[in-house]
Amino acid sequence: MTDIVERLREQASFDGVPNSLESEAADEIERLMAEHDDYVIRANANVCELNREIERLTAALEIIAGRRQCIDNLMSNVDVACAALDGGKP
Repeated sequence: MTDIVERLREQASFDGVPNSLESEAADEIERLMAEHDDYVIRANANVCELNREIERLTAALEIIAGRRQCIDNLMSNVDVACAALDGGKP
């Protein structure tokens, strides 16, 4: 995409017309590329957050299923499930 922007900028400078169609097109492409980058960053952050949530809920299910020891031996399976649903760590 940067090749297109560079070619548009070169054409705009060659024409010598400020705010030419080529210049405006290059500006719009750069704006859209920056917007896309922002979306990708936010999407990656959301994926990381969802992965942490999956890990937390998987840990709670493993404790409930008896495949993993609960850190707090006084917690029942119901307590572990409630803590997981409430966003706490078992």
